Formats: sequence, C-alpha cells, structure tokens
Amino acid sequence: MARIAGVTDAQAGLISRGLFWLARRKLGRVSEMWRICAHVPRIQLGRGLAELLLDSSKLVDRRLRWLGVIKTAMLVGCPA
Repeated sequence: MARIAGVTDAQAGLISRGLFWLARRKLGRVSEMWRICAHVPRIQLGRGLAELLLDSSKLVDRRLRWLGVIKTAMLVGCPA
C-alpha cells in the first residue's frame, strides 16, 4: 500500500493519459507506481522514456530481460 494516493484517470493530464493508455495496452492495467509518478509529469515522462528505450534495446534477449524483471520483483516483494 502506497503512502501517496495515485492520480485517477479524471485527474490525469495529457501526458499521463497517454502513458496510462500505453500501460493498459502493454500490461492490461495501470500500476500504482505510474499513478503516483503522475503527480510530477516530468518524472513520469522520464520514466516512460527509460522503459521505452529498455524495451527497444537489442543488447539482451527479451525473454532474459523479462526473467530479470520477474526475479527483481520477487526479491523486493513486488507483484509484477
């Protein structure tokens, strides 16, 4: 449970709504982390660009990258 309440869809700005749409398309839902980052759109935009660049990287196989994401989520106790 987060200490800060996330931004709702009605409160979200233009950039946040676009990133929410992409998150729903990719994951099927918008995570609480994205809703909290929406309080500061510059941070949310930077995080979105970082994830986009990481996903488009060809240095590591995509399946191995997802395995690392899942393993990290398990170690920190976060549902992926």
